[in-house]
Amino acid sequence: MKRIYTDSDVMRIIGSHYPDFEVQALSILESGHDSEAYLINNEFVFKFPKHQKSSTNLYNEINVLLEIEGKLPIPIPEIKFIGNPNEIFHMYFIGYRKIDGITLTPALDMIFPILNEEEREKIDKVYKDLLNTYSFFDYHKCLIHNDFSANHILFDKNTERISGIIDFGDVAISDPDNDFMCLLEDSDEEYGKREIITRI
Repeated sequence: MKRIYTDSDVMRIIGSHYPDFEVQALSILESGHDSEAYLINNEFVFKFPKHQKSSTNLYNEINVLLEIEGKLPIPIPEIKFIGNPNEIFHMYFIGYRKIDGITLTPALDMIFPILNEEEREKIDKVYKDLLNTYSFFDYHKCLIHNDFSANHILFDKNTERISGIIDFGDVAISDPDNDFMCLLEDSDEEYGKREIITRI
């Protein structure tokens, strides 16, 4: 996706809110449909919305992140900078300390065919047991990420553990299964819909 902010834009927007903050290094991390993310000074990630709806979502994300800070067993963005709309930039932005890790992109659709029969049966059994458990479908609405795709899950290759969850802009009170549906929508590439889900 083509970026809409230049390096100068980013520095000007940050400077209009934090004039004493010195930008020594700047690189773009991602330019999506709704926002752009930049790595600043190799320490902070700044997120800038591309349109007003995204700015509103970012405002909600800010409030949710501040509310759940320190309450989860896994790292989430720790907000250090909040930009309110002003005459320079008419939308919200945030800056948070970088969470080390790479985006999670498992590929069970590539792995499944090379597993032996016993390993395949174990994977099948996990899903079949879930689908045959009535309580699995009995849920209560709760706070969900609502965009829980693999590219929002960070993985630390050194510790071989999930290192963080990012991008809470679509957070909502809803069915917790919706978060897993986001992963399923990625599944042709990442979670083996064709090889695993169709076998259940």
